[in-house]
Amino acid sequence: MSQRKRIWGWFFYDWACQPFYTLMLTFFFAPYFATVAADYFIASGMETEVSKAKAQTMWSICLSASGLFIGISAPILGAIADTSGRRMPWIYVFSVMLILGAMGTWVGVPDGSNLTLMLYFFALGYIGTEFALIFTNAQLTTLGNQGEIGKISGISQERSIDVMITRLRQKIELNPKNPKYLQTIRGSGYVLWIE
Repeated sequence: MSQRKRIWGWFFYDWACQPFYTLMLTFFFAPYFATVAADYFIASGMETEVSKAKAQTMWSICLSASGLFIGISAPILGAIADTSGRRMPWIYVFSVMLILGAMGTWVGVPDGSNLTLMLYFFALGYIGTEFALIFTNAQLTTLGNQGEIGKISGISQERSIDVMITRLRQKIELNPKNPKYLQTIRGSGYVLWIE
């Protein structure tokens, strides 16, 4: 496989894993879980504030336990990733964990009857994502020399910024292809001109 294909493969894998953090950890699943859990506890007779606190406690225990497991295991897996020549089997295993965990959170029902199962699936996906990241980042050293690694690993973030700028221009510019307000300064970045 060519070096260019390997770099793009790394880029697309890294890019594809990011929605787990955005959607599951931050914007959608975490608030969904907190709401469903609080409603479940309220329906079981708990006071509103106590039920909200209990829901947040369940979520924080899940994150803490997952984070502790990742923190203890990551150095060991990092050493394996750095010394073993075969990283792809590990990436496959952890990708399956990520996929099963993300899919498993769909068992969550609005009545909150399976809160613990929802958390187990979330933790499986979260751990799978973090462990896959260890092995994909270990591949960076095989994709370029020391001076190129930063550029390679930054490709996904650069493209994300470009997409956001393009969408923003579509909203604020009369002619997004010839922007007047949000301009690109080659070698420097973007400038917002306000009249």
